[in-house]
Amino acid sequence: MSILTDSPPDAVEISGRLCAIRTDFRIGIGFETMIQNRDTSDEEKVVRALQLYYPAVPADVPEAVEALLWFYRCGDTSSPEDKAGRESPPKAYDFDQDAALIYAAFLQYYGLDLSAERIHWWRFRALFAGLPDDCKMRQVMHYRTANLAGADKATKKRYKALRKFYAIKTAAGRISLQQRDAVMREYVAKRLDGGDGN
Repeated sequence: MSILTDSPPDAVEISGRLCAIRTDFRIGIGFETMIQNRDTSDEEKVVRALQLYYPAVPADVPEAVEALLWFYRCGDTSSPEDKAGRESPPKAYDFDQDAALIYAAFLQYYGLDLSAERIHWWRFRALFAGLPDDCKMRQVMHYRTANLAGADKATKKRYKALRKFYAIKTAAGRISLQQRDAVMREYVAKRLDGGDGN
């Protein structure tokens, strides 16, 4: 499926039938923020994720979880195992901390008022990824993630100061997106095996 030639989906296939899924970018942001919070139990994450995405939660919970993860990843079918062994890059953004910068970037570069617009999650992600290099949000993401191997001492000193200034303060207690997928899959597997302790 290509965002250039196909309309982004408003339903996912579960147990051979299409199930409606909520598509607004706010759902994706809420999901990402909630699922990365270490203070929320795995069970609560799965239940809340299902409730966030589905107007009517499907009976096949494992397939529903896989479908919502596929939707959240904008159709990316690579599994976490495909990325296993790779070092996780530093976190580039935080939807809570960077909300004002993201809002300003979408208004400035796309003329979109995120407080008023309804934008499909896949379109939002494409626009977010496509922000130009001169955008303040893109610059902040660069400061946080730039590989400084081989950089001169002055550049490293400058970036160290910028990283401290723009550090993601809410990162403590958060998990990576790969860990998020694993947590959801592990919880569902335990429930299916009767290993939930109930």
